[in-house]
Amino acid sequence: MKRSEVFINIALVFVDVVMILAGFVVAYQVRIYGFDFVPVQWVLPLADYFKYILLFIPLWVGVFALMGLYAFRGIASFIREASKVIIAASAMISLMIMIIFFNRDQFFSRLIIIYAWLFVIFFLIAGRFLLRTLQRFLYRYGVGVRRVVMVGVNEIALELIDYLDQNRKLGWELVGVIDEEKQKGEKVAGYRVLGNLERLGKINKRYGLDEVWIAKARNNEEQMLEIIQFCHDHDLTLRLVPSILEVVSANVETRTVAGIPLLALRETALEGWGRIMKRVFDIVFSVLVLLTLWPVYLLIAIAVKLDSPGPVFYTSTRVGRKGKNFTIYKFRSMRSDLSVGDGFGGREAERLLAELKQNNEAEGPMFKLKDDPRITRVGKFIRMTRLDELAQIINVIKGEMSWIGPRPPLPEEVMQYKSHQLKRLAIKSGITGPWQVTGRHDLTFDEIVKLDTYYIEHWSLSLDFQIFFKTIWLMLTRAGR
Repeated sequence: MKRSEVFINIALVFVDVVMILAGFVVAYQVRIYGFDFVPVQWVLPLADYFKYILLFIPLWVGVFALMGLYAFRGIASFIREASKVIIAASAMISLMIMIIFFNRDQFFSRLIIIYAWLFVIFFLIAGRFLLRTLQRFLYRYGVGVRRVVMVGVNEIALELIDYLDQNRKLGWELVGVIDEEKQKGEKVAGYRVLGNLERLGKINKRYGLDEVWIAKARNNEEQMLEIIQFCHDHDLTLRLVPSILEVVSANVETRTVAGIPLLALRETALEGWGRIMKRVFDIVFSVLVLLTLWPVYLLIAIAVKLDSPGPVFYTSTRVGRKGKNFTIYKFRSMRSDLSVGDGFGGREAERLLAELKQNNEAEGPMFKLKDDPRITRVGKFIRMTRLDELAQIINVIKGEMSWIGPRPPLPEEVMQYKSHQLKRLAIKSGITGPWQVTGRHDLTFDEIVKLDTYYIEHWSLSLDFQIFFKTIWLMLTRAGR
């Protein structure tokens, strides 16, 4: 663990405490002096109020720690960090409300609580953003940078190398590559091959490694155990690309029977209460969206209707949870006479689709074409901004889809699935999901399945918030298409 990482995490605690206190003080001032439409009858003086808030600070820090907001892992996605801040702050405000209610404290008006929730979240995110900006600035000068060596050369390794080159602000510095088949000194994507695994100790001494990344799975279990032990002994972080089996089996429990360890696949968090929580979130969020965005829905419908003849909505049969078919809704983005779907098109549409499939840009059972001639002018815009998918709120309300989940596949796609790919049908499909927020269009179908499987096995409300905020960002930057 680097000293700079310890310093940053201590600074995070300090900044969070300051921002929390600032948020409550501003909420107090706004309530007292900002608005007069609700008369202020009586509240504690600011000094006494401030002392009362200080009593809750250890709880705030404890909840933030439980949410992993002080983990030593360098800079992660800021959207992910912000979503965790929102969840943790909301949980603490709820806890404070319950404590104040049972203690019958009268000075906390409901408006102060609402203002505090808004201001605290704003200040916390702003404070962390400034600190992360400072951290990225220090990375430019090599302060706190984590030195990485890549083990194995394949397509995934090349993608990771390119990602590290394009995202130096995240604090990783690749020093070179280790490979059993290539010669020492040979170049791979601009980086030198430093030797084979036998030289890992010398490489660590020379470069002062912080992390070892394994992009190519090793069939030699003994060699893998040696790498794991080496990283453990030298306090190095080991990261490796999992196989599909390792992703699927992430939720396992171990039980010893007759002295023999047995692994059992557990139910994922999306079963039981997790499934209920996700459904409640879908319903509540759908109502909020309809109440706030109904003018947007109306404008899209009018634009689609004026741009080309045909219905406002495009409908198509998709496969949902447990392989059950349902009708999906989208705002129509194609000419109705050249669209293949429920009640659309004809022989000409079928012929054109057959020709287009010959130029399919996606691997596996999916069909994807960037410049589809069937798309209308309005259709191009609503696809680029993903506004066409807002109509799927109908499916969410009906319980056929969720806001977050795997992409809903066509029946003919599912017929081509391999057994492990059927895992993505274990939950409801989503309007957006882990694949859509990668910002990448060249993922293979197996890579998409890995992303969906990881989401299913590691689901949490925090993960849903991360995907949701990333989706909004991609919509605003038009990077999602």
